[in-house]
Amino acid sequence: MIVECPKCKKKYRVRDGDVPVGGAPVQCPSCGNIFTIYREPLNIHLEPVEEVAPSAPPTYEKPAPSFEASTPPSQPAQAETPGARESFLEGIEKPAGMGVQEQPAFKQPAKPTFQQQPPPSRQPSPPPSSTAEAAARLKAALGLGGMDDFPADWPEEKKQKHRHAKRLARSLAKDLLLYHKDKIEQGLRDGNLKQLLGEEIKKSWDFYKKNVDPEVLQTTNYFKDALNDIIGKGRKIFI
Repeated sequence: MIVECPKCKKKYRVRDGDVPVGGAPVQCPSCGNIFTIYREPLNIHLEPVEEVAPSAPPTYEKPAPSFEASTPPSQPAQAETPGARESFLEGIEKPAGMGVQEQPAFKQPAKPTFQQQPPPSRQPSPPPSSTAEAAARLKAALGLGGMDDFPADWPEEKKQKHRHAKRLARSLAKDLLLYHKDKIEQGLRDGNLKQLLGEEIKKSWDFYKKNVDPEVLQTTNYFKDALNDIIGKGRKIFI
C-alpha cells in the first residue's frame, strides 16, 4: 500500500505485512514528521443487524383507599353522677385514717449551741541562760558535741583545720557503719572487730591521712576517737 506524509505530502510504499494490526507510528525520512499508519482493511462482507428495543413493563395504578366515617351512637352518653365511681365501695368498711387529714405544721428543731472552750495554755519553755548553752544543745542534737573544744588562744585557721579533721574522721566512721553493719555487730559480739574490719579500716585511714593537715595528724587521735565512738559504741577498742 502507499502512504502519504501529512506534513510534506511525500508518498511512500509500505508492505501490508510490515504494519501491525493496530497500526504503528513512523517517521518521514524527508521532513522527520512522525505519523501513524494503519493496515488496509480486509474485504469482508459485513451484514447489518437491527436490534429490537425491549418493551416497557406494564404499569399498575394502586387504588386510593376509601374510608367511611363511623356513625355516632344513637343514644347520648349518660352523665356521670357524683359518687358513681365509688359505688363499688358501698358496704366495705374503710380503714381508719384513710381520709385526707391535715398535716401538722413542721417545726424546725432549734440548733444546738456549743460553747467554744479556750485552748489549753502552754507554758513557754524557759529561754536558754546564754548563747553558749543554746549552741551546746544544738551540737548535742546534731551529734557534734566537742567539735569546737579548742583553746581560746588558737587562731581561727588552726581551729578550722582541726574541725575539718574531726568531721572527716566521723564521716568515715559512719560510712563504715553504714556499709558493714552486719560485720561490725558480729565483731562486737565475738570480740574480733579489728580482724573482721581491718582491711576496710585501713582504706579509710589512708584516705584520712591524705586529706588532713600533717600537724593535725601527728598531734591528734581524731580518727581513733571516731571509731571508738561510732563503731565501738563508746568502747575503747581502737587504741
